[in-house]
Amino acid sequence: MRRTAFLGTPKSALPVLKALAAGSDLRIVVTRRDKVRGRGTAPTPTPVKQAAVELGVAVGEPRSKAEIGGMLAELDLDLAVVA
Repeated sequence: MRRTAFLGTPKSALPVLKALAAGSDLRIVVTRRDKVRGRGTAPTPTPVKQAAVELGVAVGEPRSKAEIGGMLAELDLDLAVVA
């Protein structure tokens, strides 16, 4: 199985994430950090983060684009998928 990373945030990326989780060695999901949405004051996770947690996959929430490279370099990946 290919060691894979998934990078995505919106709800539309969920089918890709779920397919990867079923057919590859999904090592990490990288998504945006939680942020306040609507009138509430509590941060809300992205749809992709919620799904990754349910799937039991590690989640990375980098503070900057530069941090993504370092995060992925440590994992000895074969493939990174962006959706």
